[in-house]
Amino acid sequence: MKRAGIKDFRRYDLRHTWASGPVKQGRPLHGLKELGVWKDVKMIMRYAHLSPEHLA
Repeated sequence: MKRAGIKDFRRYDLRHTWASGPVKQGRPLHGLKELGVWKDVKMIMRYAHLSPEHLA
């Protein structure tokens, strides 16, 4: 991470990246809930947020 110049990295950043991709592709949240082993949809929405560019 030092060589790449990445700072303030947390392991949960990977969950954000992983969860946002399928949501952008229109995949159902229920399937993502099962794959990500989340207990409820509220947690998916915390991780699978969309960028303003995608929403535009």
